[in-house]
Amino acid sequence: MPFRGKILKVPDATPGMVFVNGQQKSFEINETWASPAIAPAVQMTVEVELGGQGNVTKLSAISDADLAKEEALKAMGAASQHGKELAGSIVAKVGVPTLVSIALIIAGWFFFDYYSTTFASPIMTVKSHVTFWRGIGLLHVMADDMDNLVTMASDLSRYSSPHSSAPPTGFYGFFAIVCLLGPLVPVFWKDRRAALCATLPLLFALFVMVQALWVEKAIEDQARKALEQTYTMVGGGGIFGEGSGQASPQQQMKIEAEIDKQVKDFKKAEKISLDLGFYLSILPSLYLAGTGTMKFLSARAKTSIG
Repeated sequence: MPFRGKILKVPDATPGMVFVNGQQKSFEINETWASPAIAPAVQMTVEVELGGQGNVTKLSAISDADLAKEEALKAMGAASQHGKELAGSIVAKVGVPTLVSIALIIAGWFFFDYYSTTFASPIMTVKSHVTFWRGIGLLHVMADDMDNLVTMASDLSRYSSPHSSAPPTGFYGFFAIVCLLGPLVPVFWKDRRAALCATLPLLFALFVMVQALWVEKAIEDQARKALEQTYTMVGGGGIFGEGSGQASPQQQMKIEAEIDKQVKDFKKAEKISLDLGFYLSILPSLYLAGTGTMKFLSARAKTSIG
């Protein structure tokens, strides 16, 4: 069986010395050296074969490429072992239920449809399915285009299809990743308040819902303004067949009623329904928020008693 050794002395008038298996052993170059293309050198790593009496029977040089490969394998092994230890530490500190919950949230946010929109008109019905990640991207785009409905409509048409490129998520995407990692904070931060970080996925989902409602209301306001400007430019009286020019108070009331009707009809035509991704992520988010809050309250109670 060959061993690894290191040459301590090159043979000259006296035998050479190699360090192998924690011992120094002598060798003669003519009798044992098996790499004629490479001359032995001090500190060279070699492959050593020993005889039955423990004497050196064969020495072979190891190429730099083989040494580099072995060092790389050692480094990979050490990294793998460190990764296993870290993973084991995380599992021990946060628990399997927490990790499973995070995995379910990831699946619900990134891989399954979070909600779907259906727009029904007399001509056609259009239905689109959107993941949470694409949804926050659309939210980011709509917030940027709030003052320009034409640009917003163009961007929505561009990014709404699941086969199109994903919209930029901006700060929404950054905070989504940060909040997703929130339940792991207790692994690195020992303060009892770290347990509250488990509420971050739920809080972010609620924040996105509130933002979506705000954007929807802002779009409705912008649409109302656009319709009012259109009626004003055309002349309210002409629209209702009552002459042209500046609308009278009665005609203005009719304009406002017509605008309300158009906005309501549009809202009725568009229906939003929650899909599997929502339920797959909101339930574990509620679990994490509940357990995190309970751990925080329990730790605070113990501190107060102590």
